Amino acid sequence: MEAVEPGRSGGGFIELVDSRRIDGLIAINTPRSDDVHLARLASEGFPLVVFGSKLAEHANIYSIDVDMREASRVATRHLLALGHKRVAYLGFASDAYHGVTERLYGYRDAMREFGLGAEAERVGFANFNAQSGYDAMTVMLEHGPSFTALFAGNDTVAFGAMAALRKAGLRIPDDVAVVGYDDIPLAAFATPPLTTMRTSPYEQACEASDLLVRLMAGERPDELHSMMAVPLVVRESCGSRIGQA
Repeated sequence: MEAVEPGRSGGGFIELVDSRRIDGLIAINTPRSDDVHLARLASEGFPLVVFGSKLAEHANIYSIDVDMREASRVATRHLLALGHKRVAYLGFASDAYHGVTERLYGYRDAMREFGLGAEAERVGFANFNAQSGYDAMTVMLEHGPSFTALFAGNDTVAFGAMAALRKAGLRIPDDVAVVGYDDIPLAAFATPPLTTMRTSPYEQACEASDLLVRLMAGERPDELHSMMAVPLVVRESCGSRIGQA
């Protein structure tokens, strides 16, 4: 059994499969565009589970996922319901990643629901880590803040973005409200504590591992795709009272 990130390893997992060193595969962070290697493995009946990808549309691919688009609608709606009309989006990576685009679509959905547009200068992309969140936010602020709220595609880039906002003399949440995504352990200890969407990676990993073991044993469950809930956790960074959603 092996867990890999095809989007960052370039399909190197195929060597593991072809050399018969693994009997099953969990693929995480798959790109938005179809990965022909994963599709090949699925077609051949190789035990395979993916975390969130358009590849999950393949007839033979089992997936564990969350409705990222809906979770992002919830996060953005929360900021809009607080009275913000100029909400920015900062992706945790480039838009080559399915997770980034799904969260972007959810953000745009919510903006449209409130009769608002998603201006290009209010959309940015980081590169997984806090430094990239800082750098991307610095670029977004170059011509002055054009937004009063930010939905960040994950908590790590949110931390970097918050540091850039503070460096620019902006207060959180007084000048810019912030919502992240994932609820990693440090989110509750950010300054101010970060409002975020709570994912459950441990539970997802357990479910994916259990499913893969069943596939390796020759089972073929009827349900291909499993969706997990992503609740909003309200803290001080959005300017809402704790517990208010």
